[in-house]
Amino acid sequence: MKLFERYDDSLRPPAPVVTVVVANPVNDLRAEVKAYVDTGFSETLLLPEEYYDKLSLMLTEFDEDCYAVHGGFFPARLKIVIVFIELNGFRKLIKAYVHPYLRKALLGRGVLNMFYLYLKGPEKVLELEVP
Repeated sequence: MKLFERYDDSLRPPAPVVTVVVANPVNDLRAEVKAYVDTGFSETLLLPEEYYDKLSLMLTEFDEDCYAVHGGFFPARLKIVIVFIELNGFRKLIKAYVHPYLRKALLGRGVLNMFYLYLKGPEKVLELEVP
């Protein structure tokens, strides 16, 4: 089954985006998250801090040190949580990361590599297929 999503035209240049459902596996709180495709991010899902409280992700948090370099030089400590992601009939339990200064969620290769992904840049459409 294929999923088609339009690029976000509010950004310059327009960016590919995928809407995923993120769910807390403990209490089943859910949120639709507009996640930008980031092939340069090797991990799974990077979430803004707002989802940590909204979904009570402290219930699934790992006690593990993980840092990202913010702004090119400032280390930011990330929280590591376990979440379900749901996308076009696909559901998987993954390790996700919560960034204290992030404004937009990023979907990285750790998830993208589970699908066939076709970025149709001239048409500003993303095509995703679950194998």
